[in-house]
Amino acid sequence: LYALGPTKQIIPTPPPPEHELTPHGLVDPDPLAVCIDGQRPSVSVWTNNVTASTSWVLSIGGASPALQYCFPASGCYMFFPYKPPGAPPAPPPPPPAPAATPNSGPTSGNCAVNPTFCTFNQAQITSCDMGLYLGNTTATVNASGVTAGVNSTTLHLRGQVVLSEQLKTLAQLGLAKATEILVTGIGHSGTAAILHADSLHAQLLALAPGLKTFGVLPVDAIHPKGIISDAFGAGDVPVESMLDLAPFPGNRFEWYSGSLQFLLNFTQGEAALHPDCVAANKDETWKCLYANETLANTKAPLCA
Repeated sequence: LYALGPTKQIIPTPPPPEHELTPHGLVDPDPLAVCIDGQRPSVSVWTNNVTASTSWVLSIGGASPALQYCFPASGCYMFFPYKPPGAPPAPPPPPPAPAATPNSGPTSGNCAVNPTFCTFNQAQITSCDMGLYLGNTTATVNASGVTAGVNSTTLHLRGQVVLSEQLKTLAQLGLAKATEILVTGIGHSGTAAILHADSLHAQLLALAPGLKTFGVLPVDAIHPKGIISDAFGAGDVPVESMLDLAPFPGNRFEWYSGSLQFLLNFTQGEAALHPDCVAANKDETWKCLYANETLANTKAPLCA
């Protein structure tokens, strides 16, 4: 950058470095705590050793707003395809690399943009079950999505167990001393934060007996009402309710509620939904996967 001609060069001040989170494997995990492909999940942690903080930000998933669940069954198969007998085993995955927190929002280490939470310890859990932490089952499918068909593989839909074991590992890494915890997530991970807010609160109270303050701050979540932004040039689309539009033909979102119905059936995840929401939508419990349907029943403190 230049001011008043090239002889007066201004060197921009770089932003403060973000926190680098160190990856950790699960500690003494339940054998069922595996990702969709059978590999072990991980957690990543940065601790503020300067202030010995007992305050934590817990991020579900990473910084990407991408879809955090798979569909249809043939799409889920792609995460763990069939290997014929005698095929060499797949090489072990590389160890997780250190992750940097985003430079904005409640996970940022930049106190100029995040003065409230910049000194909090940071933890991030991977959402590798591809099922929004709903399931505790397996599914056997092939490349065509046929259940128990020819050349099938077994997919591990163990999100409930994975989430529980990740929290237990974080407790051993310092979260057990927490007095404050803020849970956050981006996009579908924000949806997961809302779906599991009360369950997370209960589990963290058990793991951190000194916990005094708990809250959930999703960075967006999937909901059916409002204005849906169109990135393809046709303009923003105001909708009273996506539930009223999808899955009927003639709109661009007809796939979405169908994908949620698939997800709930595939993961057999109804037990992970808020029981009050399930009771209110007993004939269409998949609607509880929309954030606004669950919000009405959530007891944990939540900013959304």
